[in-house]
Amino acid sequence: MSRPLLPALLTAVPLLSGCVYFNTFYNAQKAYDQAERLHDRRLEKNPEDSALVTTEEKDKLDRAITKASKVLELYPANKKYPPKSLFLIGESYLMMGEYAKAVEKYEELQRFYPNAPDLRMAQFHRAKALFLSGQYTFARPALEQVAASTGDLKIRREVMTYLAQMQVKNDSALLALDMYERLLAEGGHSKEERAGLHWEAAKLAFSMKQWEKAMQHARARETSKLPIRVRYRCDMLVVDCLFQLGRVPDGLVELRRLRKDNLYLAFVPEIDLKQAEGLMILGKTDKALALLRQIPRMAPHTAYSAEAFYRLGEYQLRALLDEKQAKVFFDSAAASGTQFEFGLKGSERSQALTKLAELRRPDTSKADKDLPTQYKNFMIAELFLFRLESVDSSLKRLDRIVADPRQDSAYTMRAAYARAFITDEFKHDSASADSLYRYVLAKYPNTEYAKQAERNLGLRAGVKTDEDRAHQLFLAAEALRFDGEPVRVVIPAYKKVVEDYENTREAAKAQFVIAMLYEKPGYGLEREPNGLDSAKSAYLAIREHYFGTPYYAIADAKLTAAGVKQRGSKKASVTAPAKAGASAVTPEKPAVSPETPPESSNTVPAVDSTASQPDENPVEKLENDY
Repeated sequence: MSRPLLPALLTAVPLLSGCVYFNTFYNAQKAYDQAERLHDRRLEKNPEDSALVTTEEKDKLDRAITKASKVLELYPANKKYPPKSLFLIGESYLMMGEYAKAVEKYEELQRFYPNAPDLRMAQFHRAKALFLSGQYTFARPALEQVAASTGDLKIRREVMTYLAQMQVKNDSALLALDMYERLLAEGGHSKEERAGLHWEAAKLAFSMKQWEKAMQHARARETSKLPIRVRYRCDMLVVDCLFQLGRVPDGLVELRRLRKDNLYLAFVPEIDLKQAEGLMILGKTDKALALLRQIPRMAPHTAYSAEAFYRLGEYQLRALLDEKQAKVFFDSAAASGTQFEFGLKGSERSQALTKLAELRRPDTSKADKDLPTQYKNFMIAELFLFRLESVDSSLKRLDRIVADPRQDSAYTMRAAYARAFITDEFKHDSASADSLYRYVLAKYPNTEYAKQAERNLGLRAGVKTDEDRAHQLFLAAEALRFDGEPVRVVIPAYKKVVEDYENTREAAKAQFVIAMLYEKPGYGLEREPNGLDSAKSAYLAIREHYFGTPYYAIADAKLTAAGVKQRGSKKASVTAPAKAGASAVTPEKPAVSPETPPESSNTVPAVDSTASQPDENPVEKLENDY
């Protein structure tokens, strides 16, 4: 009686198998659809939400990937569901922002299932993932191929938008703007799509200083469809354009309109900041200051209050020369929060003013009086230039150093060079800078400062410093050594470098070679009588005269190993004006490796500015610095 059931059971096996992989794929698709609905609902509630996925959405997508992967693992021979599963995995990774994994799955789909129904969409999404992951070299041809082959206008518009953004990233803003305007001219876009295109075009035109065109796009009727925050940015971009065009009164009218818009209530402090800026430009200082003072009460401990306090501090410092009140406002900006740009700037300004007050104090301690005469003035010049952004005040201090009859070797020459550099690089006054560079050449010939001034003037190299001459002698001594001359001939050649140019880096190097030749003459050279004692003396000379050079550490280690203790205090390190570097007011730095030659540059050599030393000048009136 059971025999008739056998064929039925055999028939049910493939049906059951097919049902299993259908159900597995169905569950994967269901999880993906749920994640997509959650994502869409989230953006409907808050269009400005920038998160790619929430935790709940990611859980759904992970489930989709797991289920789809199971289809690939258990039923690879099936012709229908594996390609669908591969595509679904790629889509899930794309939604999560895991672009490299998405690209991998789309490429697998193209490689193994070239006739898959989802292949065209996979090619588009692969190009999109390459773009979003920053792989522009591969994204461009992929996007261009999709644009050329697709008949879907929506896909083509999205592709063209990505290509336009790539033009921006490649500094081809003009081509990108042209692309956006071509897309707008094509028609067929929804109002929301046109609004987005106008916004992108407005930003591009603004970046190229095409103020009128930027306003035209930002004022387009469709921009009313933008999310509130983006629409507000559009309106503020119009104000910026009006300011740039010199139409400040029109900009203020626009700002007053924005302030009355109930949709922009959250942005009122920022609008008031912009109004204050416009009023300052028009010379209506009292109204501007009143607006700035009310912002911290309206939005305490925010980026807006930090900026308002900072602007008030800047006014006190620049216009009223009241450093004390300026510091109060800068401290208030910092108290609003140093995580904000202007809170951090306020903190830095306050610290600079505190340091400035310290440097202006009269010298009272012995340490003060033992330091270079012009130290304080030079440090004040640096503060004004780098931390208070007052170029004129910095130059005034440097002029004072150069004119002061109390010259010092550390800072007077540096100040002469620095003022020429600042006049050239910060003031862009090449005529005055050339005159100041020539002053350095005449006043301080045969120095690194003169050599750098010569380079900056574009003159043919003619300045020879002690370092240059020492280097020539050193090379002559090297030539004797490598020509196989005996030690008794070679060592005096190196000694001449030390004797004639004791305070140069080449002298330190020559002294080290002398010590090494006495200790280990090298192949083919005979050891000098009493060579080890002479080597010890040479190493002692390095330890006593060339602290701070690379050779000091070697000499000290050898002498310490031999039981020779340090005698007294170390002498000052070898210092010479060094390579052109980053600091415009400090064209010198502590001893560098003798092998490092000065570089040709139009910048100023850097110095160790960590020392905290004052100078001997009395306290001076504040107005003298401005």
